[in-house]
Amino acid sequence: TLTAKNAGQTIEMNVWDTLSVELEGNPTTGLTWDVAEMDLSVLKQIGETECETDSDLFGEGGVLTLSFEAIVSVQTTLKLVYHRPWEQDVPPEKTFEVNLVTK
Repeated sequence: TLTAKNAGQTIEMNVWDTLSVELEGNPTTGLTWDVAEMDLSVLKQIGETECETDSDLFGEGGVLTLSFEAIVSVQTTLKLVYHRPWEQDVPPEKTFEVNLVTK
């Protein structure tokens, strides 16, 4: 499991291992974490982005989790952006990028 502290790092993982990325966010504001760069021949996303909050209050933020599986052995980049998907010409609020080495 990776968090914002892992941004910019090189992460090693085995083929068929699952990689989870947990990042703070608040989808009630329209902002969400999405994949901006990922080699589909190396990684596949597992399921949809999940959001877990510590509160039942509407508008509370939480932790968004994206999960991926490595399907071949190679080096690649995974880049996520925190943005409103419908805002096309607006830079993302945040980015998260790691280099992955699968073996």
